[in-house]
Amino acid sequence: MRITAWSVEPSAFDNLDPDWRYGTTHVPRLEGVFVALRAEDGTVGEGYSPVLGHLGLDRDGLAAACGRIASLCLGGDASAYRVTATQAARQSGLSGPALAAVDMALVDLAARIHGLSVSVLLGGRFRDRVPVVRIVPIKAPEAMADAARALVDDGYRAVKLKATGTLDEDVARVSAVRAAVGAAVEIYVDPNQAYALDGAIRFCEAAAKLGVARVEQPVPATDRDMMARLVAAVRLPVVEADEKLFELPDLVDVLERRAAHGICLKFARSGGILPTLAMAELAHAHGVAVRMGTAFGGPLISLAGAQVAAALANADGFAEVAEFAHFSDATHAPPRIEGGCLVLDDTPGFGQVRQAPWQADWLSA
Repeated sequence: MRITAWSVEPSAFDNLDPDWRYGTTHVPRLEGVFVALRAEDGTVGEGYSPVLGHLGLDRDGLAAACGRIASLCLGGDASAYRVTATQAARQSGLSGPALAAVDMALVDLAARIHGLSVSVLLGGRFRDRVPVVRIVPIKAPEAMADAARALVDDGYRAVKLKATGTLDEDVARVSAVRAAVGAAVEIYVDPNQAYALDGAIRFCEAAAKLGVARVEQPVPATDRDMMARLVAAVRLPVVEADEKLFELPDLVDVLERRAAHGICLKFARSGGILPTLAMAELAHAHGVAVRMGTAFGGPLISLAGAQVAAALANADGFAEVAEFAHFSDATHAPPRIEGGCLVLDDTPGFGQVRQAPWQADWLSA
């Protein structure tokens, strides 16, 4: 069965918390791009990527790049998602968020044609319930404690705190949250590269004493020697690498330098589901933990992240697949969250049906 048409639809969702921020980035509204591919029998697969500054494209640029890649999928075998994605990437020379959106659409389309969930299409599901960690954006310590407590009251058993790189303030944030949620809740912290080495060592030592399980990318991701020195110096259970893991050679560099105990997996950064799976396998082979990082956007990308997390034999830690909850995206119905887990069923594809009518034109050869 052939792919006969494609479409690209820019999107924008209001953040239900207008003061939501991480690092120096304020996110009152999230722009992004939906991509759809249609097979000759009318089956449609969808993908999505958000517009994030560190990924290098604005919404128009992302939409144009998505269109270029999607157009190269025309005539491809709708079931052969890996072949079609590889050929389109080679012909376009594009990767990152644009390839990620098209790659998602190809996988979703193939799964729907076969009547399978994406996790089953990828080789099988190791879990039907994906444990979720929720992000607490940067605020004053007391406000972050209140937000974390509310999430725990909703059934979540893990929270990830954004941090600023100001040592005393960040330790105060962690201390306040730990006091609010108790000892049983897992805490991660993400400073988004805000620390230099000395401050990162001091913060990680303080965080370890407060029972923090993971600190994500505390130092600049471009300085992997610094990352390696940090990992060697601290007793924290897991220091994760995140930013700048664009392609497999980036991960190889991290692994060779022993610059992380774990890595975060993200479609938009790495170019889609297939490159993400390759990163997961390589990291695990080197004894480095892998978990699904932030699926930033609405229900579609959240479910995509959960499907992949369910298909990973060696997924470690809590997945970031419920951030749809603070965006106004009504395009797709929200996934089911139960007991702090995203619950998957046997619905084909990513497990979603589009609720809103498609707003963009379909293009064909």
